[in-house]
Amino acid sequence: MRELKFRAWDLQTKKMHTVENINFCRRKTVTVQYNPIKKIPLDSACLMQYIGAKDKNGVEIYDGDIIHFPYDWFGDSGKDFIVRWNESCCAFVRESISGSRMWGHASREILSTCEVVGNVYENPELVSNEADT
Repeated sequence: MRELKFRAWDLQTKKMHTVENINFCRRKTVTVQYNPIKKIPLDSACLMQYIGAKDKNGVEIYDGDIIHFPYDWFGDSGKDFIVRWNESCCAFVRESISGSRMWGHASREILSTCEVVGNVYENPELVSNEADT
């Protein structure tokens, strides 16, 4: 079974935090772990789910991470992609940053050769062509 983990980008403090608990029953809050423990309303945070894979350096990959693709599979050598959930195929995919809506399969085998170089919240300069970040 895949490990379920989340991290949260706090929209007010502009900081990333490890999520300790998600409470959907009361007040719609996300509890994040840092000193001191702080509760953030869901509408003040962007949740990013761990996709169950790690990059070539053992770094956990989350939805919204930017990965560098070093090898030439279908002409993708040296390009960066955003890892996103794709509703139509019910899977995490690597989405082109170039502005096209093209995406590619994001298997563990492929992702284990890539490197996480940032994420859409902490490194917006890496996705300057991305319209919805």
